[in-house]
Amino acid sequence: MKYLKSILLILLLSSVAKSQIPTIQWQKSFGGSNNETAKSIVQTPDGGYITAGFSKSSDGNATINQGDNDFWVVKMDALGTFQWQKSLGGSGDDQANSICTTSDGGYVVAGFSNSSNGDITLNKGSSDYWIVKLNALGNIVWQKTYGGQAQDIATSVKQTTDGGYIVTGYSSSSNGDITGNHGQNTTDYWVVKLDSSGNLQWQKALGGTSNERAFEIQQTSDGGYIVSGDTYSSNSGDISSTAFGSGRDFWIVKLGSTGNITWEKRFGGSGEDNAYSISQTSDSGYIVSGTTTSINGNISFNNGQGDFWIIKLDALGNLQWEKALGSLTYDQAYSVKQTPDGNYIATGYLSSNTGVAESEPLASTQYWIVKLDTLGNLLWHKSYGGSGNEAAYSIISTTDGGLAVAGYSNTNPNSGDVTGNHGQFDFWILKLSGSKELGTMENNASEKPILYPNPTKDFVYINHLPKQSIVTIFDTVGRIVFSKKYSQKSISIETSAFANGVYIIQIDNEEKNILSEKLIIRK
Repeated sequence: MKYLKSILLILLLSSVAKSQIPTIQWQKSFGGSNNETAKSIVQTPDGGYITAGFSKSSDGNATINQGDNDFWVVKMDALGTFQWQKSLGGSGDDQANSICTTSDGGYVVAGFSNSSNGDITLNKGSSDYWIVKLNALGNIVWQKTYGGQAQDIATSVKQTTDGGYIVTGYSSSSNGDITGNHGQNTTDYWVVKLDSSGNLQWQKALGGTSNERAFEIQQTSDGGYIVSGDTYSSNSGDISSTAFGSGRDFWIVKLGSTGNITWEKRFGGSGEDNAYSISQTSDSGYIVSGTTTSINGNISFNNGQGDFWIIKLDALGNLQWEKALGSLTYDQAYSVKQTPDGNYIATGYLSSNTGVAESEPLASTQYWIVKLDTLGNLLWHKSYGGSGNEAAYSIISTTDGGLAVAGYSNTNPNSGDVTGNHGQFDFWILKLSGSKELGTMENNASEKPILYPNPTKDFVYINHLPKQSIVTIFDTVGRIVFSKKYSQKSISIETSAFANGVYIIQIDNEEKNILSEKLIIRK
């Protein structure tokens, strides 16, 4: 019966809206003769992209290596053309896991370092959180290490509304900057709040008597924070629930503005359940992605050894729905976001050509992207890659209605979707088209909306606006700060409450993007 249900599911999913699957607009391989892995990508205010990860190469695109892995940051223009790169680190192992744009036009990168030389001025023992502030050209403005005598790994950084930064990861230290670790030689979530200069404002160690790992943090609309990761602990420390089995479970923690726990929730089954990504949704709930090997507990269906597991929570962390997607072997989801149309997009890797993705021609692993509607129904899925191995770690919606994905590929020589590999693993950046692409408008120049003044202070005005247009304004991290549908041809939007900085204003009409450009608020 289970096999029959799986076949029926495959047939159903194979018939779902194939015409909606995006095509490759461009793809780029960046790296050298050694190994590179891209862990995080964001769109920049100029319409380009910046990605961060780590590199061991000193040739190809990576011109300098300071020893072992370095933080590696690559800036591209809107067409994926290489603009600049920076290798940051020392003689030890330095790996970047997250990057975000900042309101001053620069960037902040977070990861870990066990170096005590090169660009790193202080090491507090083993691996430390290493946070680096870059200007618009990638030059270091400041860099800070945080940690204790043991291993401290930063996995996610975001700029906060006060101009500072929130960082999460995990720590097994119980001294130095860390207080409140809940176990002996075990890891806790470690959340660090920094001011705009990188100075420590507060820190929280969250967990139980066993091991916890946090992988993503986001500031929420109420000024607090949401954290996703996993736990082995049961009924101890900050964890009020019993473990579903012997493996890790999803652990989602909602914090107030000063890091105190508002609520915490556990999800999973008797197998291994790892939550890697979380994002607040437009209904004030949360979408979470990760991997499950369970077939019980909160998991209602599993296709094989490991599946993408996507769960939707309400504002209080209650489970609204869950979906397991994948093949008969092991598949892993690393990143999830809500798209501008209100649906959800997730990526990671797919490791075989059976199960849900039975029709896909696959190598060992490939990027796998799935799009779900607001109820978790699969809208489309697609794998991308070549004859080698690919894994995607980060996905974003782009201002032209498409998608950008970052990860790694070792496909060499060229095959499938991959060209230009430099040897071993490269950053592999994939830009996918969307239903609202720039450059495909059918409007005449005279009909194009006119936006003024720009820069602006208190109001922005738009003329020649087609009826039933939706005007959306995004901040530099992709959050919607304003969205409204208009029937008038000329409108004004009050911007006096917006903070100074660069925004993206997007106008959609009849499911087509007709304008997308930078909006500068300067008071």
